[in-house]
Amino acid sequence: PPSFFSLSCIHPTVAARALESCAARARIKEVKANGSALSPAELVALDHPEADPPDDFARLMNDLSERYAVPVVGGCCGTTGAHMRAPAGLRRSC
Repeated sequence: PPSFFSLSCIHPTVAARALESCAARARIKEVKANGSALSPAELVALDHPEADPPDDFARLMNDLSERYAVPVVGGCCGTTGAHMRAPAGLRRSC
């Protein structure tokens, strides 16, 4: 069986709803989140990347990590280097 599961290409708010109701929550150890709350179809239709401000993204990802004990968090569509650095600034320890 898989060692763990990953949620990918969804906004952190969608990941939180999934983790809240998921029976396999304890096995989800990674979330790679989109930078925007737009649906995948809406994102594909755009002619440019779209994302929440990095500090907002950081707060949402930090909440996922702490509330649901998700040790690996990262970015997917629309995230930039600023989005990846922002959550690190909120972490109290490694």
